Amino acid sequence: MRILLAEDEGKVASFIARALQENAYAVDVAETGEKALELGQDTAYDAILLDIGLPGLSGIEVCRELRQREIEVPILMLTAPSSSVPSAPVSISIQPTPGRRGDLGGCPPR
Repeated sequence: MRILLAEDEGKVASFIARALQENAYAVDVAETGEKALELGQDTAYDAILLDIGLPGLSGIEVCRELRQREIEVPILMLTAPSSSVPSAPVSISIQPTPGRRGDLGGCPPR
């Protein structure tokens, strides 16, 4: 199984990639939104782990672009609380795309 990990924090990316590799996953790492979009459209992945706060294109923008290009790989969005707002509430909205019943292929709206 091949996974794209889009994460700009080196230590976090290394930790996640190592854990996945130890469990027999092939992992490619992208450190920017542009690189994630490039890899996501050029390589057949089984899943994408996508940081929302990527430099350049945000994870949400990457997700939207991949969906607009009809790339339907499962995407898991990752984020961490902001250090400047430690008690900020977290809200996730999933917008289903047309297709199979229960398919959660959409991205959170802006």
